[in-house]
Amino acid sequence: MIVLFENLAEREYLRFKVQAALHGAKIDEDKEPEIVKQKSKPSSFKFGDPADYKQMTKEEKQKLTEKMRGTHQIWKGQTSLG
Repeated sequence: MIVLFENLAEREYLRFKVQAALHGAKIDEDKEPEIVKQKSKPSSFKFGDPADYKQMTKEEKQKLTEKMRGTHQIWKGQTSLG
């Protein structure tokens, strides 16, 4: 939900900036609203580059898989992995 709000705020800022330029206002590029400058942390549910996992052992990959599975289960509201 936060990502949607950030995108909306950025789009509104750009729309107002274009409208101001059309009306002849001078736009100061350095004064961007704080909500447009800040970005939320990247999602932990993205796949990484397969080359990053090549050097990992099978046990390390399994531990990482279990960790991500646990994180996903908590995210979607399930407490057990069953």
